[in-house]
Amino acid sequence: VPPPADLEEWDKTVVNSLTVTSGLRLWVGTNDGIFVRHSGQWSAMGVNEGLPSMRVMKVALADATRGWVVTDQGLCQYNEGRFVTNSSITMNVGESLEQAVGRWMDSQDAVALGRVVSAVREANKLASDAAPEAGKVLSVPFSLGLHGDITCVSLDDYDRLWVGTTLGAFRYSRGTWNSFGY
Repeated sequence: VPPPADLEEWDKTVVNSLTVTSGLRLWVGTNDGIFVRHSGQWSAMGVNEGLPSMRVMKVALADATRGWVVTDQGLCQYNEGRFVTNSSITMNVGESLEQAVGRWMDSQDAVALGRVVSAVREANKLASDAAPEAGKVLSVPFSLGLHGDITCVSLDDYDRLWVGTTLGAFRYSRGTWNSFGY
């Protein structure tokens, strides 16, 4: 397979992840972004497409248009040529921010909740003591639902994301995390 024409020194490129999707697309995760080979042509994806960093460590794809990528700056979702780093939490009637975050990350651990609630308040420019109104949609980085360093990622037959970390296994499905670990 010939290397991408616009990438100098392909022979010195660090390859961190490889996967093949439908249509025999080869996805190469490198320290210089993602390179995709399809029908004899290479295309490159990086921060301009929403990757949080050019250093791509792991790639898990359901098909050529949907999946997940781990960079050295965190986890992001791939959908139709764009990468997003944030999930959303919709506030329910009578729910505190702590309850909403606990529902999203499947945790009632006070330390973990406090850390994520603070990050959600900062990311959404919320007052430190006010509960967001019902129906408000808040942005939260996917990576905040995890504990430990990411060691592996995979998608199951139901397109649920499974993430292995140094502190257990986590599943992201239907907009929420579930933990299976310590």
